[in-house]
Amino acid sequence: MKKTIKFAMSLAIIGLAFTSCSSDDDAPQATVSTTATISGVVKAPTDTMPEPMQPVSGVQIHASINMGDVALNFDPTYNYENETFTTTTNAQGEYSLQVTAGNSPVDVTIIGDDVRLEVTLTDSTSEVRTFRVNPANVQVVGGQNLILDLDYN
Repeated sequence: MKKTIKFAMSLAIIGLAFTSCSSDDDAPQATVSTTATISGVVKAPTDTMPEPMQPVSGVQIHASINMGDVALNFDPTYNYENETFTTTTNAQGEYSLQVTAGNSPVDVTIIGDDVRLEVTLTDSTSEVRTFRVNPANVQVVGGQNLILDLDYN
């Protein structure tokens, strides 16, 4: 009887040890920790003279990447999320974004928020218009500095 109880206890302890271990199959977490910088100037056609394209200040620019592109141990069965990086243009229309990158090219989509600006039509007239920028798709690698100017229209 004692042998049966010891045997049952041993099986219970072994079973408990295996069921208390955490699963390593949850989600791949390791990503590359290097960055790339994307910067440029944002302009819109708000003036007719002397230069129609003028810098746009105070507009948000977003860069979106899929975290699967920077995963060290990519798992094709895992649904990686997109990560978005955001900045706001300064008074000169300049922006700069640091995005996660890797040793191989990472796809980045750059978009800007719509913006309403006053447009000078003549010396005495103007109107407010909504401007949009087309999304830009670029590739970066870790340590790269990419210049990407954006024109609103």
